[in-house]
Order: sequence, then C-alpha cells, then structure tokens
Amino acid sequence: MTLDVLAPPFASEHQLTRDEPIQWVPGHPRITLDDKGGVLDFLASEFCSDKDPKLHLVWNHDLIFIKPLPRYIGSYKFWMDFLCLNSGTVGHGPRFRPAALGYLRTYYYLIRHESDLRIAQDPSLCLVPADVTWEQYCNFTSALGAISDRDVSVRYANGEIRLSRLNFYAPLLLRKSQFQRVEYQYGTYFTRFFGPVLFLIGIMSVVLSGLQVMASVEQGDVGSWIGLARWVSVITILASSSLLFCLGGMFMYKVAKEWKFAIQTRRRLMKENQATV
Repeated sequence: MTLDVLAPPFASEHQLTRDEPIQWVPGHPRITLDDKGGVLDFLASEFCSDKDPKLHLVWNHDLIFIKPLPRYIGSYKFWMDFLCLNSGTVGHGPRFRPAALGYLRTYYYLIRHESDLRIAQDPSLCLVPADVTWEQYCNFTSALGAISDRDVSVRYANGEIRLSRLNFYAPLLLRKSQFQRVEYQYGTYFTRFFGPVLFLIGIMSVVLSGLQVMASVEQGDVGSWIGLARWVSVITILASSSLLFCLGGMFMYKVAKEWKFAIQTRRRLMKENQATV
C-alpha cells in the first residue's frame, strides 16, 4: 500500500486549497446540537453516499454528499506510516494529517447516537462498515471531539458548504472553471441562462420602448396627452432601472455578507492559532 493510493481523500484540491492549506472559501460552521433549526434542516435533507472526497459534506439543493468512512482511516499502522508527524513521509504526513483529522471529526458530529450509526450502516448508504458495533465506534471516536479547528485544515474548520457557492468561487480561489460539474446535458446547461437573459431582455425592451415614445413626441406640441405619455415613459424607465439596480444591490449585499462572515471566521481561527503558540 503506497501513499499515492491513499492520498486522494486528503489532496489539496479536496481541502479547497490550491497548494498549501492557506486559502479559504465562505462557508457555514458545523451545526451544533443547540441549533435546533440547523439540525432540523440538516435532517430534512437527502443523504447521498459518494466516494469522491472533495464532495464530502457538500450540498446541492436538498441533497448532501457524504464520503463513506474507509477502513484504513481507522488503522493504527496507517496513521503511524503515513500521517504521524514523525513518520517517514516527509512533505506528505504534515500536510495530510490536518485533513484526515478534520475528515474524522465530521463523523464525530454526524453520528452521535446508536440510531445514527444504524442509518450510516444502511445498505443504501454504507457510510460505516456494517461489522462496526456501537461500542467500537464510541471507543474510536471518543477523543475526536477534543480536536480543535486549529488542528484541522481550513476546509474542515467549516461544516457543509453549498455546491453553487463553490462553483462560483472556484475560478478565483482554485483557478478552475468550476469545482464540480453539475449539468452534463446541453439542454440543462443552457436552461439556467434563460431566466436571467429573458429578464434583461424584458428590462431593455421596456427602457427602449420608453425612449422611443419620448423621441416620437414632437418638441413643439405641448398637449396634455403628449405630456402624459412623456411622464409615463420617464417613470417606466426609472422604475425598470431601479428594479435592475435593486436586484444587483441585493446580490452584492449577499456576497459581501458571506465574505464578512468568512473573514471573521478566518480571523478567529488565526487568533486561536496565535494563542496556542
């Protein structure tokens, strides 16, 4: 067994980083049991077992992807040979260890009761090997709750992250056109552009129609109907433009709010790291 075979679950790309784990993307922290609304929303989602490690705890609409827990991640020899800081895998162990710890910690929060383990062992999911008992799982995960955010890679310092958000920031942070392809059919791919394009065409049509009415008004005619048409055209243009600017402002506000949250989280993690040095 070589490190190349075991490396993909902990590669930099799957940690949402380019080279070293120093980049970050806006995300939401893991759900605590005190957050009743967050727990209910999470339980209302449909779970999908996916072996692709980069999709672990990535959600799209009502679907959450979870990478099954491999057997080797619980092997003492695996940790000693590949992930311990004093192992001979120079350049790999220190980089993969935070991702492995973060990945394991997610299961500590996902499976908190014996009923959760039975769901995870369901044949339709196979998230945890079927021969693992509740006592064995508790013994294995008993110390995972003590793992702090500073001990894991920045990807696992956050909880579930929206796939559309990852695809939106992928060109900026990951230097890729998208994080994960969603549409595989041309029809589905181009359908998502119809709504925004038709909306812009409608706004432009209203504005151009208003300008056409104003241009057709004779300069010398001051009749009441001509004045009314001119004012209606001006009001229509202003209303359409205001609607467009309001929607653009709402979009910018939401993006700024996400980045504000991400920056605050990043600063908190940096302060925690400095406090432990």
